[in-house]
Amino acid sequence: MVDDRVEHAIRWIDRHPGKPLQVSLSFFEKRFKQAWFSKQEERLYWEQWKLNLRIRALRQRATSTSGDPNDLQDHHDRQRQLQNLLRATITEILTHVNDKREHIPPVVSSEAVTFPYEITIASPDDNPSGLVTLKKLLTQTKAPQMLG
Repeated sequence: MVDDRVEHAIRWIDRHPGKPLQVSLSFFEKRFKQAWFSKQEERLYWEQWKLNLRIRALRQRATSTSGDPNDLQDHHDRQRQLQNLLRATITEILTHVNDKREHIPPVVSSEAVTFPYEITIASPDDNPSGLVTLKKLLTQTKAPQMLG
């Protein structure tokens, strides 16, 4: 599932360069509640991570015909800065996650995937606000025809 969602996100980014994208990772417990004639599955979410991403295309530098070693050094410096920023961000996430674990339910299964999860990928354009949805409903819905 993770590989599939990553591929989906990459395809979306390729089709919409520079547009924002939200990746959500949600963990939940499955519970079943009695309905009228059956049991319905209910998902109780106990943790959700929402990552807002905006991928910008790197500007291509014109290659120097003189073979200037400073161009190569600048590239390596930028790459090192990005690696350090990514490392610091991941370390901050791990510190936060390890500090707050009291809400995680106990492990009651020996399955490989102990906690069910879902990964969703959406553009902010895919999730219009309630007012936008109401406006579309009012302006794009035809009035019902009278019976008679």
